[in-house]
Amino acid sequence: MSSIAAIILAAAKAAGVPGALLLAICPHENHLSNLDVPHDGGSASIGVCMIKYATAEGMGYRGKAYSNKLKPSKFKGVMEPVGKPTGLLAPETNAKYAALY
Repeated sequence: MSSIAAIILAAAKAAGVPGALLLAICPHENHLSNLDVPHDGGSASIGVCMIKYATAEGMGYRGKAYSNKLKPSKFKGVMEPVGKPTGLLAPETNAKYAALY
């Protein structure tokens, strides 16, 4: 099991949701890659679980979306963080708010 999968399962357990459910949704969205995907008129989906900033904020998140610089990823039109991920790009934070949602 990957470390990202373990993070997602731990977040699911802490939120009281089935780990298999969250683990099925997140890879479907982005193959467990830590990305920033701009769409919907500029509203990006962020991180390993592809959560939107407004959704995380609605679930109680109060930080920045992220403070990383971004670089193009191997996926066309998609960005990935440079350096240690911050904010919603941090897998633990991203999975926590995705699980709460």
